[in-house]
Amino acid sequence: MKKFDLIQINKLLTGNALSIEIKSTSKKRRAFIKIKAYVPNGKMSKFLNADKSNVRFLFRKYEIETKYIENDLDVSEEELYDAIFINNIQSLNELEKEVSKYIDDFSNFDNEWKFDNPL
Repeated sequence: MKKFDLIQINKLLTGNALSIEIKSTSKKRRAFIKIKAYVPNGKMSKFLNADKSNVRFLFRKYEIETKYIENDLDVSEEELYDAIFINNIQSLNELEKEVSKYIDDFSNFDNEWKFDNPL
């Protein structure tokens, strides 16, 4: 399924970041994708019926050594491997295209706090 479901879309459009853990390139690392909606120079409304015409999306994919997660260490950009950060994505369709370059099944995307995602 290379599309976000209605619950995932609603979470994004009300300001919740979503994450998923994906396969890493090394057994010593873990890999994540994080996506989030935002309003440039503004604040996201928590109401679904609010005007969403100015909403943009960001995409972040990275790998981190497991020791940072296991020991609850702070993480900076220098500790990331294969990091990709894209912001100002104009639509959900464009976001889905970007995410589909890395995974085929979007069904496990959920609130970022449900994962060990350190960023």
